[in-house]
Amino acid sequence: MITYQDIVVAVRQLPNEKRLTLMEELVHLLSTEWQLPRSGESSLLRVRGMLNTSGPVPTDHELRDLHTDYLIEKYS
Repeated sequence: MITYQDIVVAVRQLPNEKRLTLMEELVHLLSTEWQLPRSGESSLLRVRGMLNTSGPVPTDHELRDLHTDYLIEKYS
């Protein structure tokens, strides 16, 4: 059985062109076998939700205060 270390040693001995070809093959293999689970919600709806501007945009001072409060709560 070939070990991970054996593969690494063998790959290091390959010329750069072969390494690149191997890397492309591995990326192709992974992309066809490993699919991320999709949520039922579309990306457009999530982005639109992030851009919701139903209220006034906080000022820099308000953002700094919110961040300070967050850090105080987190580390106290």
